[in-house]
Amino acid sequence: MMYANASVEITMGEKHNDLTEITAHALNEMKREMGEKFTPDKVNLAELERRTGISRAKLQKIKNQEENMSQF
Repeated sequence: MMYANASVEITMGEKHNDLTEITAHALNEMKREMGEKFTPDKVNLAELERRTGISRAKLQKIKNQEENMSQF
């Protein structure tokens, strides 16, 4: 969810599910709306919850898992 270059397109080699696709779509929408001001690391989880219907707790859990994975 929090991507280094703010591009959240899903590639064929990536594991993904419906949650990934839903969040990627919402993040791309937010990026289009905000333009240069968009910072993936500072996405408002309440706004993402509103756009996706996924709870903030679940979004925070996904974000934390991705941050932990990027450390390796």
